[in-house]
Amino acid sequence: VNGAYGDVYRAKALMNLPDGRAFFCNWMVSQGGSQFLPLESVAPPDGRPKRCSMLSVQGKALDGGGIQATIADCLLSDEVLELHQEPQRQQAELTQAL
Repeated sequence: VNGAYGDVYRAKALMNLPDGRAFFCNWMVSQGGSQFLPLESVAPPDGRPKRCSMLSVQGKALDGGGIQATIADCLLSDEVLELHQEPQRQQAELTQAL
């Protein structure tokens, strides 16, 4: 994050994606890169996920408002979420019909 939100030491998250997949994400300043590990369970693409997405950030002089604003900018509206999920439901119906 190059200091944009303060001095971040570690960030970890559970993130749900519009297609029903979920990932555990882990970043530490002492590691060379980030980890993005898929969770085994996949939720059906039917609206907002029932499981929670979570983010934990550890550091010094963090800009909580800036972090929240950036996350809010990344969230999908219900309409955009439906645009992502409807083709997946249609594909699943076609696959089941075969």
